[in-house]
Amino acid sequence: MPSQPRRRIWPTVRFHVLVAAIVVAGTVAVHAHDILIRSSLDDGPIRAGAATNIVLGFNAKIEVGLSRVLLLDSAGKKRTLKVSRGEKPGDVVVRLPALKAGKYGLRYRILSSDGHLTDEMVRFRVVEGP
Repeated sequence: MPSQPRRRIWPTVRFHVLVAAIVVAGTVAVHAHDILIRSSLDDGPIRAGAATNIVLGFNAKIEVGLSRVLLLDSAGKKRTLKVSRGEKPGDVVVRLPALKAGKYGLRYRILSSDGHLTDEMVRFRVVEGP
């Protein structure tokens, strides 16, 4: 007879454990990293031969002093770029040097104020012209 109550309890316990696991996993997924929500690179290609400031906008406040951005060219060469604080707490300003026409990438490792690290890359083109 004692086994009958256990059979009724275990499905309920399993259900509550499953629900708790889903809630925790969903919370971790939502807060796992910062998301790039806007970029001045979306405005079109960069013009060759002129230094340019690029604004990367994230969905959380960024610790600029602990963040890093690398410029990668099509040959795979890397160059560390200067990163500074933008107008908004989630904005990072990256100073691009004058570049030749071609394809490039910005690899950013951004640390948000809540301690989450985001390591991603955004690709862009540099074109000749006015």
